[in-house]
Amino acid sequence: MKYDNNYIGRVLRVLRINNDYSQKEIAEHLLVDRSTYAYYESGRVSPSVHIIKKLSLFYNISTDALLIENNNLPKSVENEFFAYYEKLSKHDKICLMNRLAAIS
Repeated sequence: MKYDNNYIGRVLRVLRINNDYSQKEIAEHLLVDRSTYAYYESGRVSPSVHIIKKLSLFYNISTDALLIENNNLPKSVENEFFAYYEKLSKHDKICLMNRLAAIS
C-alpha cells in the first residue's frame, strides 16, 4: 500500500503545532536531524516504519491515524478542514483533538 506523504506531513504538522513543539524538539525525540523532520512535514520524505511507530507512541495515537486518509472526504473538504484547523485557538484545537480521541 502506498501512503500519501503530503497527508502524513500535514498530520505531523498539525500534531506538532497543537502540542506546542518545535521541529527541533520532535527531531531530537526521534533522533533525526531537524531538516529530516522538516522533510517529513513537507511531504518530501516518507518517515520509516520505525519513525511512524515512535511518533504514534509519542502522540499517543494509532499508526493508522498517521498513515491512512479518510477516503470518504473529497480533497477540497479535507483541505478546508486543515485550513480551518490551523486558524483555531490553542484551546479550541485541544478541545477538538480530545473529542476526536474520544470517538476513535
